[in-house]
Amino acid sequence: QIEKYAEILSVDGIPVETYLKDSVYPYISAGTEHYLKYAGCIELLRGRKNSLVELEIEESNGQRRKVSLKRNLIDLPLQKQPMVFMELPTFPWKLKTIMHRELGEGLHYVAINTMADSNLPELFDKLLDSISPIKGLIIDVRLNHGGNSANGDRVIERLINERIPNIKSKTAAYRPSERAWKKETFGKNWHEYDMTYLEPRGEFQFNGPVVVLTSPYTWSAAENFVVPLAAAKRIKLVGQPTGGSTGQPLFIRLVGGMAMGICSVRREFPNGTEFVGYGVPPDVYIEPNLNELRDGRDNMLLKGIEVLKSMIH
Repeated sequence: QIEKYAEILSVDGIPVETYLKDSVYPYISAGTEHYLKYAGCIELLRGRKNSLVELEIEESNGQRRKVSLKRNLIDLPLQKQPMVFMELPTFPWKLKTIMHRELGEGLHYVAINTMADSNLPELFDKLLDSISPIKGLIIDVRLNHGGNSANGDRVIERLINERIPNIKSKTAAYRPSERAWKKETFGKNWHEYDMTYLEPRGEFQFNGPVVVLTSPYTWSAAENFVVPLAAAKRIKLVGQPTGGSTGQPLFIRLVGGMAMGICSVRREFPNGTEFVGYGVPPDVYIEPNLNELRDGRDNMLLKGIEVLKSMIH
């Protein structure tokens, strides 16, 4: 039995920071350092199924002890999985697409944990219809690792009352002859896609204040959800910068059942501001606090509620 939020100090006798650097980070594709660290913590204990791993942990009372665990939580036979499922890291537990709770005073919290579920627009529509009228909304995409951007677009369309520009996209224009001729222009040409726009949708739209919670794990289609709203100044972002890597992954199989993904589309803010390699910065920065988590307090959510109330009054 391991206490929730116990701190891992070492893995198989190796200090955790050294183990991450030598045995975890090299196998993670990351566009930013903050995403790499976040993903590394998720991937920290991955290994061959049924193998043992020894941890040294420190619990909330300051006591340190060693525990031995067997890796048997999930089975990922990657060589048998379709390529679409090879985007890692992923949580080993399944989160509901949408989670909701009332916060009091007419405020509501909605966690959108994936953009991959085609039922997301319908689920959000039903939820919004059932809780209206409301004064303010917090949307939590801290654990949203992406999926299909179109699903996020349908959610955005219930949160706007006017047409807004969507995310800007371009892709590399590959000209192999320039490579053969060793031209300096090779690899520097882009094909820009036409700008698209998002229109209000549904019988009504929620036009009140919206706060969106983000983390380094907010990635891919989840970033595509954040960017148009942030660009239109429709929301306040609270939390940490997003992962900073988005754009139609091209998956390539490798030996040993491994795979790699390469972004094939470059995404930008509508005005051309880049966030790939940087992440979308929050309006109000706050990071998780271990002591508050141990006390059952989500300090990022509490800050979001504070910001939301300031937008109302």
